[in-house]
Amino acid sequence: MNLKNLTFKQRIILVVGVTLLVVVLFGVFVLRPKINQVGQLRAQQREGGKKLEAAKLNLARLQAIKAEAMEIEKERLKLNQRFPEDPDLPSLLITLQDTANEAGIDFISISPGELAPQEGYSELSLGISISGTFFDVVDFLYRLEGLSREVRVDSVDIGVSDYPELSASISAKAFTVGGASQVSQPAQSQPPAEGGGTGAGGAETPPGT
Repeated sequence: MNLKNLTFKQRIILVVGVTLLVVVLFGVFVLRPKINQVGQLRAQQREGGKKLEAAKLNLARLQAIKAEAMEIEKERLKLNQRFPEDPDLPSLLITLQDTANEAGIDFISISPGELAPQEGYSELSLGISISGTFFDVVDFLYRLEGLSREVRVDSVDIGVSDYPELSASISAKAFTVGGASQVSQPAQSQPPAEGGGTGAGGAETPPGT
C-alpha cells in the first residue's frame, strides 16, 4: 500500500486504527497482566491482614492466659503460706513472737501441742499466754487474723493480774495440708530469771528481749 496514494481521510482512519490496535495490544499484553498482578497482591494483602488479626487475637489470649496463670500462682503461694505442708514450728513461733512485739504485748508464752490429723489436713494446737493492757491484748488478737499463716482462735480467757495489766490465755490452732509430721514437744517451763521468763515453746520471755 502506497501511503502517498491515500487521501487525507484515509490516512486519518489508518492512523486511528493503528493507534487503537496498539492500545488493544498494550492492554492485552501489558496492562491486563499488571491489573491481574495488582489484584493478586491485594488478595495477598487481605489474607495477610486476616492472619495478622488472628495472630493479634492469639497473642492477646496468650497474654491473658499468662496473666491468669501468674494470679493463680500468687494465690497458690499465699495458700502454701497459710496452709503449709510442714508444721514449720520455729517459723510459726517467730511469727507469733513478732506479732506480740508489734502489738506491744509485755509477755508471751507459747506451748504447741500434738499435731492432730484430720481428713485432708492436720491441726496443730497452740496454747498462748500473754499479758498487756486491754488495747494491746485486743490488738494482738486482731493481728492474729491477718497473719500470713492461718491461725484460728478457739477461745480466750482474760483475767486481771495487776490493773491495767491483763492476762489472757488463748487456745488456738494452726493448720497444715500434709500428713502428721512429728512436732517437737516444748521444753519444760523453767522459773523465769530475774528480768525475763520462759520463751516460745516453753520459754517465757518479754517480747522485746
